[in-house]
Amino acid sequence: MTYCTATTVISEYLIFPQTTAVQRYTETSALITAKVPRADATIDSYCARRYTTPFSPTPPKIEEISIKLSAYYALISKFTRDSHNTNDWVEKLGEEATADLEMIRDRKVDLVNTAGALLTEKQADSRIISSTEDYQPFADVDTVTSWVVDTDRLNSIDR
Repeated sequence: MTYCTATTVISEYLIFPQTTAVQRYTETSALITAKVPRADATIDSYCARRYTTPFSPTPPKIEEISIKLSAYYALISKFTRDSHNTNDWVEKLGEEATADLEMIRDRKVDLVNTAGALLTEKQADSRIISSTEDYQPFADVDTVTSWVVDTDRLNSIDR
């Protein structure tokens, strides 16, 4: 199952504006269709720790990200890029999609279904949570002879 279609990508970003000709539209559609699996695999790799993937039905935010990534992959495959020739809006498209995926992965954004209800996440016991994340690390500072255990950690152990 794909999260978007070539038609939605073309209608959103009007890729290759000369798509009035049937042959040109068919080529564009085929190019995007070939890039959708790559976009969906990228999405799944970011979301797999929190959610069961592939998503079914597709959440609206995931469809939006898939459209952006598919357009990005299609455009960078057709245009050359060097220090003088860049398509800033294309790069921004990829950066926006990646930033959205990172926010989902890092639990800064939750996914909702088409009705607006939160998607259920995988079991919490599959997450690894550190009980010492707020302590100052001591094993990587200065030389071995100057290592010191954080006093807050020692006080916590004493209790």
